[in-house]
Amino acid sequence: MKQLIIIFSLVILVACSKTDESDNAVVTEFEEIESILPKTEWKVNNLFINNEDYIGSVQNFSFIFKTDGIVEAKADSTSKSGTWIYRNSLENGEQLIIQFNDTSSLNKLSNQWEIISIRTSQVEFIDEEKNSDVTHLLSFNKS
Repeated sequence: MKQLIIIFSLVILVACSKTDESDNAVVTEFEEIESILPKTEWKVNNLFINNEDYIGSVQNFSFIFKTDGIVEAKADSTSKSGTWIYRNSLENGEQLIIQFNDTSSLNKLSNQWEIISIRTSQVEFIDEEKNSDVTHLLSFNKS
């Protein structure tokens, strides 16, 4: 009888100590962005910041996302370099982080963009600032 009580107590103790790992799972729905972006040149199709259209400031640029994390923006005789990285975390979800370190119109692309859709010919992003009504939208189409 004593052994039965000990076994029953151990089963209850083990069952109570388990945590549900599924609540902490990091979803990787869009990780293929790392292979899709470097395959071709891209053009900005939409750029809205707080409901204001900024496409005119970047529409002449073609973007080349290199596998080493460099993004090149080229328009006519202008060429600018920045960085990009795909990041996935439980707190922020799947993001594409773009950074241009200059004061040109390309700086409007510098952001931590949440990935909302990926197709081989188009990628779409959003950034909704917490505790604010400010929303940024960005999409690239294949050139």
